[in-house]
Amino acid sequence: MQRRKFMKTSVAAGLLPGLAVWRNSFAAFFPDTDDLHLALYPVSALLDDYQPPSVNKPIVRASKLTYDIVGWQTGKGRRDVTCPSLGTLTLNQATDSGRIKYRVERQQKSFGKLTASFTCANDGRGTLLEWKAEHDPSEQYPAKSPWTENGKRTGDTVELSGTTGRHVQNIPSLVTCPWAMMGLGNNLSNLTGGEFAMVDAPSGIRTQQRLQRNGETPIPGSDTKAACYLQTGQAVMPTHYVIDEHGYPLFVTAFLVSFVLKDIS
Repeated sequence: MQRRKFMKTSVAAGLLPGLAVWRNSFAAFFPDTDDLHLALYPVSALLDDYQPPSVNKPIVRASKLTYDIVGWQTGKGRRDVTCPSLGTLTLNQATDSGRIKYRVERQQKSFGKLTASFTCANDGRGTLLEWKAEHDPSEQYPAKSPWTENGKRTGDTVELSGTTGRHVQNIPSLVTCPWAMMGLGNNLSNLTGGEFAMVDAPSGIRTQQRLQRNGETPIPGSDTKAACYLQTGQAVMPTHYVIDEHGYPLFVTAFLVSFVLKDIS
């Protein structure tokens, strides 16, 4: 059986992204005869029908990216891999007074609704300055109340306040967020080579993160290739960013939940 076909129809398609850093351990099972990149395993069931949005210009600061949030699951006997729709994500970005502002709306099954805004320095690294976030899980979990968080960074001090109280933490490294990383485009390479921290509202601050360039992959439905980056670190599932030639993140994949770019406006 061809490796790509096997990956699309077996449990291994979902397990390997979470074990990307140990890929050599699986070399005996998956000979290097296939072009499917690790970053695409979690969305392999969608690739035959995927068409990337048609935009022939570099990513701009005044744009809106719309994503399908998809899962990964298998059928009876842990075969027949599918990527069911779980919700939608919109990421708006705009430049204001030399800063970049990101507005996020995420609606997802078993998660609820996240509405958030993040303000970052326009420094090509996504340096986070302040943010506000509200997570409302009540649609899925009626007994739970909405959760809010405000945050800001002054020097090396990060201050959080909201539903869970006030917390102050000293973080000398770069502090960014997933949405700024998605908005960096080809500047995402600026985060390689050192550690950084990531504000992952509503889940907290993840320190000791690292990003590495992880090759490239052909873009489904296109004749071009995309750059791949792999993020690993404390309290995160290994996460792949697949960035096209114009800087748009086509896929952000992390095992059981992935973002698939649907529209650019």
